[in-house]
Amino acid sequence: MIMMLNNYAMQILCKMNSKNHSFTHFRNTAINTIAALLFLCAPLPIHAQNEVFAIDTLSFRYVFMEFRKSYEMMDECKRMFWQECQNQNLQDVISGQMLTMFINDREPLWRLAFPVKGADTVQEPLHLDEITNWQVVGKEYYGTDIRSAIALLNYRLREMGMHQSNCNMVRWYKPSPKIDILIPVQNLDSFDNILGKTSRFIIVFSLALYLLLSVFFIIHKNGNRLRNILFALFLFSCAMLYFDWIIGYFPYSVFTHFPHIFYIGEAFKFIVAPLLFFYVLSVLQKNFRFKKWYFLHAIPSLTVVSLLTVRFYIHSADSKRAIVLSGNMFSDFEELIGTIILNTQIIGYLITAIIIVYLYKKDMKHYQSAVLPRQLSWLNIVLYGFLIMNYLGFLKHYVYRFLGVYSHVLFMSQIISYLIFPLILFYYGLKHPELFSLIDFKVLKLQNPSLSEKVFNEYKTILTRYMNEKKPYLIPDITITKLSELVEIPVRSLSEVINKGFNQNFFEFINAYRIREAQKLMAGSHKEKTILEVIYEIGYNNKSVFNSVFKKYTGKTPKEYRAELLN
Repeated sequence: MIMMLNNYAMQILCKMNSKNHSFTHFRNTAINTIAALLFLCAPLPIHAQNEVFAIDTLSFRYVFMEFRKSYEMMDECKRMFWQECQNQNLQDVISGQMLTMFINDREPLWRLAFPVKGADTVQEPLHLDEITNWQVVGKEYYGTDIRSAIALLNYRLREMGMHQSNCNMVRWYKPSPKIDILIPVQNLDSFDNILGKTSRFIIVFSLALYLLLSVFFIIHKNGNRLRNILFALFLFSCAMLYFDWIIGYFPYSVFTHFPHIFYIGEAFKFIVAPLLFFYVLSVLQKNFRFKKWYFLHAIPSLTVVSLLTVRFYIHSADSKRAIVLSGNMFSDFEELIGTIILNTQIIGYLITAIIIVYLYKKDMKHYQSAVLPRQLSWLNIVLYGFLIMNYLGFLKHYVYRFLGVYSHVLFMSQIISYLIFPLILFYYGLKHPELFSLIDFKVLKLQNPSLSEKVFNEYKTILTRYMNEKKPYLIPDITITKLSELVEIPVRSLSEVINKGFNQNFFEFINAYRIREAQKLMAGSHKEKTILEVIYEIGYNNKSVFNSVFKKYTGKTPKEYRAELLN
């Protein structure tokens, strides 16, 4: 699969315009960069995993008691549990060392348990359960920081692709200082492990695409420089969010050798949406300038960066390792508030940007006759793609958090969207370099009707006569400004005549003439003309646009209309 995607990347990159120096330079470096990054997704050989850890199979019946107290209350809980076992006369059926099962260490929820033989019933607060054919990895430990030891072993297993459940077990040998840490793992060929390896590959490949695109926009010299920088920063921020995912795939190596790079993605979470919003504005506004007060939009991001700096970034490597193992960078309340703010921020910026694009497109129809600029389609791809990608992740998170259901379908949908989004940007952006030029369009704010009835009717007559005699609608890229020059009517007055006199916007006005002309060509002495010839003759450059407009005005497709005439 790696070779297939690498070849696909080469094919796309080799099709780029070699006449443009920045495209050529980008093409020459991109293939090697992708190939260099893809090695990260290759899982370790299975035999290497089995040489490091032995996988045992556990099957036993056990009696347990659940606790929701803090880890520091462990000794007191052990005494309570042992006392309850004595009260129910279970000493003779206990068949092994005490186990501590960390079902969920963060809330916390965990069980104290004894393997038993012959116990059929117990009374509350004790319960019976059974472990059947659990595959576990075991490690002896002789320290006191059990929580950190469990976390570190989990890091190592996760990096090796050995899927774990949420249940971590500790087997106590008191009064001996020895304990066994037992972590359940699934078969290396299980569906979850295959899913994990696939997601690893996708995330690494997506990160490579984001970085390549961000570099391209930085070095690209065409178009507005500020706009290119804004989009490059947006792409780089997305890449940094993926970088945290990659750290999650290699936590043990990062913890051991590079503890300073933990929590890098956290610093970019609150800046992605504002960067995308300002990129949209820079595309739509020809003279866009970044004003000083715009930096207020960075306040949430700067707040998070400040907290991370004080709590993590300024500390030594050993202190950072301890912070990572503790898992207490942010409190539950801070994480809840952060999640609410992040969701609100993304929704707010995206909805605002989508509304702005929609209104802009609506206004353009008053002044444009041809298909709308490709830049608007590009903006819709970016906005809706980012929206879908984010909210698949949010949906997966909330389904798990509130319903307790981990959906593999939502997980894979999220991961696939993480790949599809940058691939579309990568392909669409490189295939259409005109996207990086400005939309040469300025919306004219129409004032209240200012023409007298006499002048209004005079302008309407002049316009109607000119449209019928000179047929300016056959000009493919005709605009209201160009038509204003041809008929010698001021732009604002011409727009008022079209809107009020014909009850149409400029887009509808021109296309109505074009469709009537197309009907004449298909029905008259030019029946031998193909539909494609008709399309280009009446001013269209796009067959699909013509088909949709023709059907809107006639209720039939061009083929259906011509077939009806022939019959």
